[in-house]
Amino acid sequence: LLVDAKVSAQVTAIFVKEGQRVRKGQVLAVLDATDFEMKVREAERRLRVAEAALKQLEAGTDPFDIAALRSEVEATTAQWALAQKEVATAHAQLTAARARYQQAVEAWKLAEAEVQTALQQAEENVRIAEAQVRQGQTALETTKELVKQEIAQAEAALRAAEMQAALVEEGVREEERERARAALAAAQAAFDEARRNLERARKLFAEGAISKADLEAFQTRYELARAQLQQAEATWQQVQKGARPQEREAARAQVAQARAAWEAAKAKQAEITLREQELVAAKARLAQAHFQLQLARANQRQVTLRKAEVDAALAQVQQAEALLQKAQAAERAAKARVDAVQAKIAQARRGARSEAFE
Repeated sequence: LLVDAKVSAQVTAIFVKEGQRVRKGQVLAVLDATDFEMKVREAERRLRVAEAALKQLEAGTDPFDIAALRSEVEATTAQWALAQKEVATAHAQLTAARARYQQAVEAWKLAEAEVQTALQQAEENVRIAEAQVRQGQTALETTKELVKQEIAQAEAALRAAEMQAALVEEGVREEERERARAALAAAQAAFDEARRNLERARKLFAEGAISKADLEAFQTRYELARAQLQQAEATWQQVQKGARPQEREAARAQVAQARAAWEAAKAKQAEITLREQELVAAKARLAQAHFQLQLARANQRQVTLRKAEVDAALAQVQQAEALLQKAQAAERAAKARVDAVQAKIAQARRGARSEAFE
């Protein structure tokens, strides 16, 4: 329920709280009666002046009365001039209040736009950082799997080369023939796995989940597995045919080459450390992006403060408008008093007429 007063005045006391139940006739608040008391006193003064004017008409015009009226004209004119100055002052205060209100509105809109832009940018940075963390995790897992497979393939190639060299050196025995067959089967399985991994890597690269360097690593492992398969097939064929001196030398060279490839594959474990470092850096960027987002959200309080300043400036404008209206009313009243006294002087000079008595 909205409660309103029949007159406008400043509230000096409130005797109830919002939501409190009240009864008919209960005093809710007290308004400042200063202005109304002044109006009553002014009305009483005008009544006394009117009574004195009537007595003067009944008694006739006196030179001393005219002199008194002139003095009253001077006094009321001075009051009128003072009232005009108060109106000008109220006008200036209203203009200044409106300017402050406009500045507060512009500051509020600017702060709101800046905070909104910063918040959107912070949210976008968080999304980018999260995507980078996911990519880093995928790259780390992929690199671990690649290095593991490459080491396993290099070890298998080394065993195959050593077995082939042993076959060449010692000749073919039935158990060696079985090992050659098993090595061929293992090389074929490794080649099939490398081919499937290459196809999967191509899909991940097309989706942007791995880098071109990772794709090239899968390609390299595929080529290595194919070479190892070819070597295992050659070994199997060699087992079937037997060895010659130059083949023994070639077998030793293949063992040395396979051992070097195995050592190189183990050295690539450093790539795992690099991917781990990249993932740590991506997580740090994500943490920083979350921190910036929290700051952007905290800055939203600045918008609330600017809005409060706008409300305060608007209240000042309304107060200045009320003071101006009050000053204008006082100026009109002072002008009316000047006109009334001047009319009395004119009437005193003309003498009393019947309508004046009326």
